Amino acid sequence: MFKSGAACLPGSNNLAVQHSALNKTTFCCIFLLFVLSSCHRKGDSVASPTVSRVDAPQIKKVKAGNYSAISEGREGMLGLFDVPEMISICKLDSAAPKDVSNHIKKNFALLEKELFATQAELDKYQGMVYYVSTPGNLKFECFILLKKIPKIAPKNAQIVVLEASNMLIFDCSGSAEEIQSAYEEIKLYCNKNNLVQNGPMRELYPVNSADSESSASWFTRIMVPVAQKSSN
Repeated sequence: MFKSGAACLPGSNNLAVQHSALNKTTFCCIFLLFVLSSCHRKGDSVASPTVSRVDAPQIKKVKAGNYSAISEGREGMLGLFDVPEMISICKLDSAAPKDVSNHIKKNFALLEKELFATQAELDKYQGMVYYVSTPGNLKFECFILLKKIPKIAPKNAQIVVLEASNMLIFDCSGSAEEIQSAYEEIKLYCNKNNLVQNGPMRELYPVNSADSESSASWFTRIMVPVAQKSSN
């Protein structure tokens, strides 16, 4: 088991990756190159922890709310929350922007097989963690959250504990264009409140038994780890 900075309905054995996780991903990865700070893993191994790319002496911890108290159904900027560790099964990957969607499909198909093989107990969300490298090669991680660490180890994926962090959370539904608007709001909010991203961001998507063709129902929870920049 590893710890990571990265980012399925209980009892469901019929996994379906939302179109939002596939159709929006290439667009969002490219957009993130320009909207949010570039944060990435130290090294190439899944076992490697995340390191902040922000100068530590200039950063202080942000006061945050209780993540478990978030009400379902609200959309927009929910605020800052103290997000606990999350157990997940993950596949780390990288690809050119034009190939990202195909890689994601293959990765989630692999994770589904590993879930059955490990008899893992699923939690509510699947998602992505973005490690922005260069415009020509995007580093990312596909994951599915678990309720607990499975007794059987996966063969072609990793059990990863997504690290606890103070995170800015924005819930939204809709297409890639609407997600772009959400990231623009996040950037404005951070600038206004003197916040800086200090780790890789996550997107969460519910795991449903059937995929929806309507973009209006594609739910995404954007989670950006942040700290407050000192005025000194």
